[in-house]
Amino acid sequence: STNPLPYRYRPFKNQLISFTRALDRARELVPDMERLEPVRTIGQVVAYTDQHTVSATDRRILTIFLNLHRDMEDFREGPVFSACATPETAARMEQWRSMLSPNYDFSSLRVGFPHQELNHLSCTEARTYYGGLVSLLPIALDLATDIVYSLERM
Repeated sequence: STNPLPYRYRPFKNQLISFTRALDRARELVPDMERLEPVRTIGQVVAYTDQHTVSATDRRILTIFLNLHRDMEDFREGPVFSACATPETAARMEQWRSMLSPNYDFSSLRVGFPHQELNHLSCTEARTYYGGLVSLLPIALDLATDIVYSLERM
């Protein structure tokens, strides 16, 4: 396949608990009102990483997530997606572009079977705060895979 993203994502997926714990520690340093809300945007993750992360280990795992997100944006702008698309594929490409926007509110996203990301979150509180965030990449990856498959069949 011409989509390298799933291979880059796999090691991160195994570190989801470390990722959510790093976010927990960063969120301890934000105002109470913000801490009561789920993480909603990539912009928030960037702010937590840049302004509220103390430990180098936490910064590393948050940066891995942000790099994966950036890799998806770069891949979306690459040659695979310059092919002419059917209206249906073009609509999925637009949905993918929207999902990767720094201000896209992913808080209501929940990835389903066969993905197990939400099962790795240990408690309801973690699912509430981070369920959308940990669902974003697998949903975007599935969408990218579908788009690449559609474009390759053309």
